[in-house]
Amino acid sequence: MNLKIALFSATALGMLMATGVAYADNSKTVGSQTGQDNLATITQSGSNNNVAGAAATPLTQNGDDNTLHITQSNGAEAGLSLPSLPGIGALDFYTAAPGANAPYTAGINQSGYYNVINLNQSHGIVEQVKQTASNGNINATSNDLEVLQTGNFGPSSVVGDHVGSVVQTYTGTFGGGDSNLVSINQDDVTGAGGSQHPNEVSSVFQQGTSDAAHILQNGSQQVVASLVQEGGASNQATIGQHGMNNFINLALENGSSNQLIINQTGNDGNDANQVHEAKLVGVSNYLDIEQDGHGNQATVDIFGNSNGLSNFTSSAATAILSNANEGMVDQLGSDNTLNYSIQNADSTGFGFYQNGSNNSITGTTSAGSGNQVAVVQQGSNLSANFTQTGSGNVFTANQ
Repeated sequence: MNLKIALFSATALGMLMATGVAYADNSKTVGSQTGQDNLATITQSGSNNNVAGAAATPLTQNGDDNTLHITQSNGAEAGLSLPSLPGIGALDFYTAAPGANAPYTAGINQSGYYNVINLNQSHGIVEQVKQTASNGNINATSNDLEVLQTGNFGPSSVVGDHVGSVVQTYTGTFGGGDSNLVSINQDDVTGAGGSQHPNEVSSVFQQGTSDAAHILQNGSQQVVASLVQEGGASNQATIGQHGMNNFINLALENGSSNQLIINQTGNDGNDANQVHEAKLVGVSNYLDIEQDGHGNQATVDIFGNSNGLSNFTSSAATAILSNANEGMVDQLGSDNTLNYSIQNADSTGFGFYQNGSNNSITGTTSAGSGNQVAVVQQGSNLSANFTQTGSGNVFTANQ
């Protein structure tokens, strides 16, 4: 194997083919590699304003088996997009840039197979990263992105650590392994004077089969704006938010035999976590949501057949009521709200569980047949409202 190694030192604008580490401020690294088995390592350590990759002069690797390592500290940025984000921390970006055709030019690009990007930042921002692969037959991970962001406070007064847009696409023939893999870990961020700055992931989009996306956030007031796995089968998405007042705008699985797992846990009596929309579209998809704390909210929308528990029958519904751990959406605490909608679907099976006081569930099953819903609520001042249309649908509730 012919291994080509480029170590970029960001002491000035441009690409320096030499071993080095940058300790200067206001540094920028750009460069391009074409071919196979390339390795690029970038280390930037200075006070602030260091940049690795920008849309006009991106970091680019074209070919197979390429690896990019970036380590940054003290307010650095990677993969600057064009145009710039419309305000870090603003909801505008949540819906403005999802999908493979987002109107942004990435500052970091990889195209080919078996490519890896590893980003390690302290007080950092990742604006846009794009990995693409097409045709061919793969038997391992085609695109791999790993992001670790840590620190005491972010470079913006609005946001701590930030991931703007991640786009991974693979349209070839799947042979085994994960065609696309994203792992984002944002650790506890505490601002000056103990105030909390949120960690944010604005958009993760994956297109392929057997994709995996894992997002873990530790802190408070954290946001995952959009996590979408589009098309394909056997995809898995997990979001873990540990802290209080965390928010997920959209988590979407579109395809078949996919899994969506969400876990939000609070750390005091006044936390309020929210899942604005968890959405399954397709066939035989699975959903598992757990919220622990006070004042949590979740909305679940289901489109397609045989989603949920495949063996969910009348007897299984009874079993869920006797064993709350089998509920597919669990809310533990008080003043929690759950809204669910099952539309144009047949043979679905879902269990919903709430334990605490002043909790409510509102649900609709429409235009389908053979759907099963089981609800269990334990505590006081509980409310359950539901509507069903279609044939052979079953609703079971226990308060």
